[in-house]
Amino acid sequence: GYKVGPSPSCCLDYKERFCCKPRPPVSTCKWTNWIDRDDLSGKGDYEFDENHKKTCRNGVEKYEVTLVTGGSVYDDVNDVPSNVMIYNPASSEGPQVACVNVLQPRCKTNSNGWKAGPSPPCCLDYKARFCCKPRPQVSTCKWTNWIDRDDSSGKGDYEFDENHKKTCRNGVEKYEVTLVAGGSVYDNVNDVPSNVMIYNPASSEGPQVACVNVLQPGCKTNSNGWKAGPSPPCCLDYQARYCCKIRKFFAAVGKLPVSFDGK
Repeated sequence: GYKVGPSPSCCLDYKERFCCKPRPPVSTCKWTNWIDRDDLSGKGDYEFDENHKKTCRNGVEKYEVTLVTGGSVYDDVNDVPSNVMIYNPASSEGPQVACVNVLQPRCKTNSNGWKAGPSPPCCLDYKARFCCKPRPQVSTCKWTNWIDRDDSSGKGDYEFDENHKKTCRNGVEKYEVTLVAGGSVYDNVNDVPSNVMIYNPASSEGPQVACVNVLQPGCKTNSNGWKAGPSPPCCLDYQARYCCKIRKFFAAVGKLPVSFDGK
């Protein structure tokens, strides 16, 4: 099967690229149960639960509505084909999906807006549920400035600041590293594509991200480990920052908790 003829008609030399799907976003909200508190008679169909004024006090991230009898589930009232629907995320009764008979084209109603004609075109019977946003997370760490104390020459690139031995004495919650020249920011040294990197959250100099030339495949170094070859494959020039954990103390003053940084 090896090629013996010319190209073409044999294969030419190609290159390709791929567009990789990102990781699906993780939902941060919590769904209520399906709500079916109302029927299609009267002035319309109003789906809410006053208990969710508290459950959804931080807002609604998304919602769903469907017929009680089953069928398609919609995440936008404008997509419901059978009726004109209304969504109110912050009504006085809590988040609400509603169908109002007087708003339905050709629906017969009496002088009080009560349904007198059939459904459809009057409102059908719906149920809805709401995905309530959680309480916003309070940051438990504080970022240092970006650190670029070293260059890519010598034995490697070592990014630390000895002052952060004290700043980060309660530990490091997370860190970020990127090239000084710009580009992607990484929160794990194992994801850096251009060099083999090391992360030490508690080195003798404080938290540190490092690139060591003798650890780079194909990097030329002298007998002392100093860089002799180009970058890459030797170390490039990086900068890093660290999010230092905050220690909190709480004291009761009257009925209110008071917090302050433990420094």
